[in-house]
Amino acid sequence: MPITDPEAALEGVPHSTWERLAELASKHRAEEGRPPVTGPQVRTDYIRTVQEFHDDPQQAMAVGHQAPTLQAGNCDSLGPFTITAVGPVSLSVEGEFCPGKNWSATVTVSQKVAGETIWRAEYALSPEHASATFNPAIGVAKANGTIGIFGEKFCLRLYGNACYWWFGWRCKDLDETLACFR
Repeated sequence: MPITDPEAALEGVPHSTWERLAELASKHRAEEGRPPVTGPQVRTDYIRTVQEFHDDPQQAMAVGHQAPTLQAGNCDSLGPFTITAVGPVSLSVEGEFCPGKNWSATVTVSQKVAGETIWRAEYALSPEHASATFNPAIGVAKANGTIGIFGEKFCLRLYGNACYWWFGWRCKDLDETLACFR
C-alpha cells in the first residue's frame, strides 16, 4: 500500500478518536479565544501534516529556540520552545527559571497534534525535584519524555520520544537542551 493512502494508513482509527482530539483541541482553543475545531477538521489536518512530513522528513527535529529573557526578581522567562518531534507531533515548552542555591523553575509542556494543543501540564522544579516525566497518549499521537534542569550549568533539557500513527506507530527519539543558565 502506498504510504500516502490515508484511508489505509488510518484504518482502524475510530471516528471517536478524531472527536476526542477535537474536544481536547477545542478546550485549549477556547482558552486562547479561538473557535472550536471538529473531528473531521483534525483528521484532515493530521493527514496533511503527515503527508508534508513524508515529503520532507528532514524537518523532523526542528526546534524553535528563543533566548531566556531576564525578568524582575532575577528570574528568566523561558520559551516558548517548539520541538517538531516527528510527523504531526510537536512539543512546546515554556516557563520561568529563578537562579540561586535553592533555584526554582516552573515549566509548562504541551503536546500538539497537527498544530493543535491536545495536552498540557505544568511542573514545579527545584533542587529536590529537578525533573518530571510525562506520557500523554491520545489516539494517534503519544509522547514519553522527561523535562528538567540538569548539570552544573543548570540546563533545561527535554528528552524521550514521540510517536504518530500511520500504518502503525512511527516513533522518533528526541534529546534537546533548550537553554542553560550558567
